[in-house]
Amino acid sequence: MTTVGKQISKWKKSTWASMFSLAIPGVLLGLWINAFNRGENQDERVEIFHAFFPEVLHGKWRLSLISITFCFLSVIFSTNAIRHSVKMGWLLNLLLLAFGASLLALNIFTLL
Repeated sequence: MTTVGKQISKWKKSTWASMFSLAIPGVLLGLWINAFNRGENQDERVEIFHAFFPEVLHGKWRLSLISITFCFLSVIFSTNAIRHSVKMGWLLNLLLLAFGASLLALNIFTLL
């Protein structure tokens, strides 16, 4: 395999890992928006949101920490993909990096 072939392989793997890592917090955010629209007050919204998950994940910070972890992994994978990408993948990974960093900042801000 040539050097270019290895680089393409590395950035593709990192891009897919970044997309997968970003999908999990994206789904969590989508479920929260759904619960927010369906509930009347904050307690009801939290109950609706927790109904989507097993009892193990109902802790105070568990879902937030899972979301932060996967956002951080997405940023790491995007950064790695940008380093090894060709022109075509650079823009995609830059967008993934921006979205992942924004979602990470939002998750950290909600913990305050």
